[in-house]
Amino acid sequence: MIDANAVIHWGGDSDTPLSVSDRSDTLNMLGIPPSPTLVFPGEDNNGTQVIGRKVHLLVGMEKKAEWSDRFRPIYWEEVIHD
Repeated sequence: MIDANAVIHWGGDSDTPLSVSDRSDTLNMLGIPPSPTLVFPGEDNNGTQVIGRKVHLLVGMEKKAEWSDRFRPIYWEEVIHD
């Protein structure tokens, strides 16, 4: 999403190197698509805690991809001294 380089095997074959055809995918919607959104789910469909272990790529309401090893949430605390 930053520089349009391919990072996902849209065809599902992860054994081959990424190619130019992996730089885009067809959406199941008409018109101008909304911006892609990264969603960090708290639980999977079975109720298992997955926060910090999965990320979903959504375009509109369509889930286009899912990763389990790319992104990790970062927590911090801001301390303000008077």
